[in-house]
Parts: sequence; structure tokens; C-alpha cells
Amino acid sequence: MAEEKKTVTRRKRTPEQRIKDIDAQIAKLQAEKAELEKPIKIQQILAKASDMSPEEIAEKLGIEL
Repeated sequence: MAEEKKTVTRRKRTPEQRIKDIDAQIAKLQAEKAELEKPIKIQQILAKASDMSPEEIAEKLGIEL
């Protein structure tokens, strides 16, 4: 008997699987981006609020003092 060559073949991913993987990567990166932007927004809000009086802040928020 002749020896047969055994080759290991990788299973090819379907286009749907590739899209699913890429979508998961995009979601992960968007979550990281949102976390990085969050402190910047808070700092900007606090900087704007520091110039306002408590009454002005309450008015902007719709709160009656």
C-alpha cells in the first residue's frame, strides 16, 4: 500500500462568519472609544458650569430652587 499524504486543511470561514467577527471587533472598538471620550465630555461640562451661578445651572436643568 502506498502511503497517503495527510494534509491538514483549515476550514474556511463563510462570509457570514467573517462579517460576524468583524462586527464584534467594531463593537469592541466603539465601546473603547466611548470610554475614552467620556472624561473629556465631563471635563467640558464642568468647565462650562464653573462660569455659571447655581441658579443658572438649576434653570438649565429645569429645577426650581
